Amino acid sequence: MSKKKTNKEKEPKEISVDGFISKVKEYLAIKDNKKHSNHRYLSWEHCYAIFNTSSLKTSSDILALHLAFYLASWGMYRGSSFLLQRDYKIHIPVIEILKKYSQEFRSLPFEQLYSCELIDNLYNELNSYLSEVKQSVFATHVNKSNNIISDTLITKIIMGTIGCVPAYDRYFKEGINVYGHSLNIDKKAYSKESINQLVKFYLANKDKFEELRQGLKVDNISELIYPPMKIIDMGFWQLGYELDLKDETN
Repeated sequence: MSKKKTNKEKEPKEISVDGFISKVKEYLAIKDNKKHSNHRYLSWEHCYAIFNTSSLKTSSDILALHLAFYLASWGMYRGSSFLLQRDYKIHIPVIEILKKYSQEFRSLPFEQLYSCELIDNLYNELNSYLSEVKQSVFATHVNKSNNIISDTLITKIIMGTIGCVPAYDRYFKEGINVYGHSLNIDKKAYSKESINQLVKFYLANKDKFEELRQGLKVDNISELIYPPMKIIDMGFWQLGYELDLKDETN
């Protein structure tokens, strides 16, 4: 029996921009399938919608509850997660941090957003707070005082609320690892260099991506459409997910 290949061992594969867009559409087809009217993919829409239409009027308590459920839908409340040891109110300070930045994010065009320090500052504030929470959870456990927060958790929080960075989870990274080279993307871990490559990829194919994006309403709210980075997120996630399915069947 052949050994299952790790991400590093997988051979690079080619994909065109049109092929990438087809993967985004495959992702969306699952979400929009009437047989799955309450699919977990919609948890992102519900969270993003409430944060971007009524966050100033909605209580931080309600926003924190939406954030917690979205994170749970996307695997951040597994048994080993420190979040599992706290209730949803642990996210209220997260919401307050996000509110502080949200208006400034919304006022900047996509092309300008990544040339300033906003995202770095937001990332660092979230990391600092969540590190303290994690430290408090594991303070009484021997050899479990590690307070390092994964880029997966922080980027999933940002994607679910402000939507300006993709969620750097296992499938997203695997999609970049195997297909990214053909799209001039070789940085799969969260970093300023990785984000800049994704921005360049989007802008180089802006007409095609914008044509797709304009028809994507969030929670059927007419004035709210999928942000550009959600398009990137869905495409690479779908590619990584399909690679994982192939591994399971081989």
